[in-house]
Amino acid sequence: MKPVLVRKRHDAVIDFDDKEYDYFYNPWHYHPELELTLIVRGDGQRFVGDNVENFAEGDLVLVGSNLPHFWRSDNSYYQKNSQRKVQAIVVKFLPDFVGTEFSEREEMKLIKTLIHKTAAKGIKLRGDLKARVSVLMREMPKMDETQRIIQLLSILYLISISKEYISLVSFGYYAEVKDANEKDHFRINSVLDYLAKNYKKPITLDQIAAIVHMNRNAFCRFLNEKPGEHS
Repeated sequence: MKPVLVRKRHDAVIDFDDKEYDYFYNPWHYHPELELTLIVRGDGQRFVGDNVENFAEGDLVLVGSNLPHFWRSDNSYYQKNSQRKVQAIVVKFLPDFVGTEFSEREEMKLIKTLIHKTAAKGIKLRGDLKARVSVLMREMPKMDETQRIIQLLSILYLISISKEYISLVSFGYYAEVKDANEKDHFRINSVLDYLAKNYKKPITLDQIAAIVHMNRNAFCRFLNEKPGEHS
């Protein structure tokens, strides 16, 4: 199935969440807002595009606009008598959250590049950048909305002038999603959705091909024809 489009919950400039939950689990989804997520407590698997990694406390990721993703807690959180809890500081914002005119100003050039290009592949922050941004994000729960907007601009500026991050999705996936027609987009996300739900089980190429109603050879040709596959 295709990733679910999640609508913005309210009309605020920033959609902010820092609540405690029993576990993380959203459907494989996307939204026009970018999403900055700092894991305060919890561990499990993070899925961003075609990237699958373990996450734990301190994990800090920026997901670009309309990039499919979800976080799934470790299986221990779903046990009947589990006392474990999770918490993340999550900031969602539209690419032009400060207004179209201001977003186009020369002073916003670096942040604009971050929002529209760098974050499109999803990035994981590291090193001193991760430490500095984590501190700023942990201050946000005590702020009002205006202060959070200012804080978010500071965070985005720090990221935009740094190279202490790694891109999450592969170039091949980025090119495929960017250039795919509707049918190809459906196939790509059907496969990713299946992998996200069954990542702990042995999965064969034949099983993956069957999801998109292809045989093994046709599916291999489909992958090899995608832009960027051999870059």
